[in-house]
Amino acid sequence: MKFDNKASHGKAGEFYFAYWICNYFGWPCRLLDIDVGIDAQIEIFDENDHSCGLFIGAQVKTNKTNNPDIQVKLNNLKYWLSIEDPIVLISITLDDTPKIYWKLINDSNISSYIKRAESNKSSKILINFTGEDELTIFNKECFRNLIYMKQATYLDQLCLKFNNSCEELDNLFTVNGEIEVDPVSLNIDIMDLDRYLLHFESLFEKFDEVESLTESNGKLKALSVNYPEVQYRYNIAHSYISEFIGYVKDIDYGFEIKGQWCTSDTNKKLLRIFEDKYPRN
Repeated sequence: MKFDNKASHGKAGEFYFAYWICNYFGWPCRLLDIDVGIDAQIEIFDENDHSCGLFIGAQVKTNKTNNPDIQVKLNNLKYWLSIEDPIVLISITLDDTPKIYWKLINDSNISSYIKRAESNKSSKILINFTGEDELTIFNKECFRNLIYMKQATYLDQLCLKFNNSCEELDNLFTVNGEIEVDPVSLNIDIMDLDRYLLHFESLFEKFDEVESLTESNGKLKALSVNYPEVQYRYNIAHSYISEFIGYVKDIDYGFEIKGQWCTSDTNKKLLRIFEDKYPRN
């Protein structure tokens, strides 16, 4: 019997990775018998060494040289895209001292990877690794946070939609390059008010989605690229809308407009502005 040289390097890499995770992170790393695009499963533990009941999948590729770059097949990319758990692509070089490199593969970049692979005749793409991708003990917290990365990516999408809505609001209130919130100065007629109020409603609804997700998991704020801008832009948008509605109160049919918009279906944030700006009967 002969043990294939390529297979021996592959097995060596998988066992070395499992050993490394167990030894340096102190987490279970289970090697899977059937390879369908995932070679290992890492179980995440919290700071008190209690299981979170959450997992990271790992696809391990091993190279006997010191080149960590990996060819990845289109069918594997599509498979990883379909998985909810985070998947890390692991590259192990066995030349001299073994080194482990890693990337989260099913993040927001995977769609572009798939497009690139589809455009290649080989249906493969090359994933590059640098020294910054080398796995170290200091990556432990980063690995722990990977379980939230899909949620963080979704939060980024919500934040981007909200920020875009704020830009549209700025455009609605801009006259000759200056922000103007007085309906008279904006030359708005009574029929045009609905367009503004509908945009206010939509903007607040988008902010509610962001708020709901961050309240469900406080860690997402720190992991989101777009979130830091959101609260600042919300405060500005809220002040513009509040001033605008304060002016609406004093125009003809102002109280009729309040009656039309203050219903059980009105966004609560918009409703509170109306209640704040209009005197109580």
